[in-house]
Amino acid sequence: MFKKILFVALLATTFTACKKNVDDVPVTPPVVTVPERLEITPTTSSILTGQTAQFTVKYFNNLGVLAPTPASLAWSSSNTAVATVNQTGLTTAVAIGQTNIVATYNTITATAAVTVVVNNTTPVLNLPASLTVCRLNTGIGPTTIDFVSIADTMDGQWFNTDNANVDVSNWGSVDFTTVQTADTFLFVY
Repeated sequence: MFKKILFVALLATTFTACKKNVDDVPVTPPVVTVPERLEITPTTSSILTGQTAQFTVKYFNNLGVLAPTPASLAWSSSNTAVATVNQTGLTTAVAIGQTNIVATYNTITATAAVTVVVNNTTPVLNLPASLTVCRLNTGIGPTTIDFVSIADTMDGQWFNTDNANVDVSNWGSVDFTTVQTADTFLFVY
């Protein structure tokens, strides 16, 4: 009987010695994923008409890690009549108003709000160095002048300050065929 008890005691000791401690096994934590995202900078911008602003984007992968910007990232403007954007994020203000600049990668988007405001800088007029106006139908000089193209980058209005007999109903083609004296024209912006 002593041999049986000794055998059972040895067997129990052997099994206990072979058993591994659970704390000794390395545990692999689960991989936590997050939605991919884009961050656009700046998130808002006010741009003068005719001027540009550079937008940039950062891409964060599904691990939340900043990663290289995908080559297939696309840029767009929600209102191209107000501002346009090229594929590097350079935005050009076209006309007064509001639009959104959007960066898109697959189904992920980031948006920046853009307000285009009037450019109040001093205008540069494309005036000729000298101009001879046809007088009394002599055929000397031009008979019409396109005042619209002279100030084509400005918002404003032309005025004939002398109130001379000049047809100014169409500032794109002012008829000078009946000019008898020198006239002065003013551009107000």
